[in-house]
Amino acid sequence: MSTKCFPLAGVLALVAAAAIAGCGGSTTPASSGAPATASGAPSNSSSATTPSSSSSGSSTSSLHACTALTQSDAATITQDQSIQSMGSTGAASEDICEYVDASSGSGAGSTVVILIEPAPGVSQSALQAAIAQAAASSGSGTYQSVSGIGDLAFSETDANDAGLGFAEGNTLVVIWAESPTISGSALLPAVETQAKAIVGQL
Repeated sequence: MSTKCFPLAGVLALVAAAAIAGCGGSTTPASSGAPATASGAPSNSSSATTPSSSSSGSSTSSLHACTALTQSDAATITQDQSIQSMGSTGAASEDICEYVDASSGSGAGSTVVILIEPAPGVSQSALQAAIAQAAASSGSGTYQSVSGIGDLAFSETDANDAGLGFAEGNTLVVIWAESPTISGSALLPAVETQAKAIVGQL
């Protein structure tokens, strides 16, 4: 199975662009790049979302990725009880937690990745626009807006993987899951359920 990642790096590059704009500068968001995790090649997707005008405030969160989404949560999403934590990684301003089932070998097992990116000082509209632009600047998958999760949410699905990104206040959260036995469209509801639970912790 070919492993490909939800476009974490592309979203983060655009959040950085939003931060510059929020501080009074101006910039043009870059196109999405290689993923921030070590799981594989960049994800592709197409349909753009439209930024929402709603806002839940400007607070940021100290919630850690491996606390927000536990091994048990990852097992529930993928229906794979062999999935295990690979620990937390990321730059100083981001927190990435990855869960992998390595029992099948050759990187063919289930994978769940969560990223939490605080964005203090970034206007809500700029953060929302960055997320929407990340969707617009990707390639050929299935993107759609998602209602009822945070201030703005969008999802991506493919044959055997699903991802969801959302903004809540000045915090960005991205969850991506892959399974060798479950389709992306079947994975997405479980990812959405976990995202709703995380919103309540922010």
